[in-house]
Amino acid sequence: MVRLPVTCDVPDCECGRAMTGMASGQSTTTFTIREMDIDSALYTELLWSTLERDSWVVEGNNDDIEWVDKLVGLHLDLAGTFAVGVPLRLAGDRLYERRSAR
Repeated sequence: MVRLPVTCDVPDCECGRAMTGMASGQSTTTFTIREMDIDSALYTELLWSTLERDSWVVEGNNDDIEWVDKLVGLHLDLAGTFAVGVPLRLAGDRLYERRSAR
């Protein structure tokens, strides 16, 4: 599972150029939509954990809790706009279907 890029305020930082693996912490610009048997509460917990690991949120901070809830909704809404199995790539701030070479 991957999460959308979260960007900092450092002008030359490249933190917003790739998705981040929620388990690995590694960056990628390509991924595939998959159907998974988890509910939104578990997804929220998983997303919170990766953001906390990467120092984007602090346990007990109400602003962070509200932000993560909105981020969960964004991820789920965005994933719902693509068919399961569709490979995607991140380019700038947009997602594109990754076309195979023919």
